[in-house]
Amino acid sequence: PPVKVFALERKIPVYQPRTKEELIKTVKDLKPDCIVVVAYGKILPKEVLEVPRLGALNLHASLLPKYRGAAPIQRALMAGEKETGNTVILINERLDAGPILSQERIRIEEEDNLLTLSEKLSKSGAKLLGDTLARWLGGSVRPKPQREEEATYAPPVAREEFRLCWKAPAESVRDRVRGLYPDVYAFFRGKRVKLLRVRPFDAEGAPGEVLDEKRLIVACGEGAVEILELISPKGRRMSGEEFVRGYKPRREEFFS
Repeated sequence: PPVKVFALERKIPVYQPRTKEELIKTVKDLKPDCIVVVAYGKILPKEVLEVPRLGALNLHASLLPKYRGAAPIQRALMAGEKETGNTVILINERLDAGPILSQERIRIEEEDNLLTLSEKLSKSGAKLLGDTLARWLGGSVRPKPQREEEATYAPPVAREEFRLCWKAPAESVRDRVRGLYPDVYAFFRGKRVKLLRVRPFDAEGAPGEVLDEKRLIVACGEGAVEILELISPKGRRMSGEEFVRGYKPRREEFFS
């Protein structure tokens, strides 16, 4: 992984335990004062959490207690959220449920997708984590319990979610494309295309129906979307206008 490459280039020791037992032994041998976790993907066992005298901190890319779990950025975008953020918590044995040490809010812009929002959260979160760790080690941070009644969850994205459902409203189609960028796909003339950028359009038709022969406008369950950018069946990235010129979709043809 890139983190390992970065560490090895700077002669920083790297440990990659293969089993739970090996992980526990490694941490006990190291005797860390504090553990920092980012995008680890697993719940640390109790035996690990008991080792550091100052506990274990986790940077999570949501405004906890909202979007606990594996896919907070994807789920926030797919839900059409206008705001998200980063949260640093003190880890306990429950998923992303530990007390909050710090939090920051970040606006989700109209043009944001999974790639751009992840980059924003990564850069901002690194600073937040560094600042919080310094204050935590210095004793100037007081943990704040999460409000359990406000908790929501962000489960991993299932494979079937990447195929676009044209029966959804236009806004939901747009949010799916943004949240799962660049992997949302549909079929045209039996061949797969990936949708990279769409916008809602005021038009009606049967879900998946091509509504215009000059612009790539496709009907949804409610309203329609104009496809602004996509990857063609031949793997070429192109604008909707280029797709229209090359493939000449006809009115009443369908994306599926």
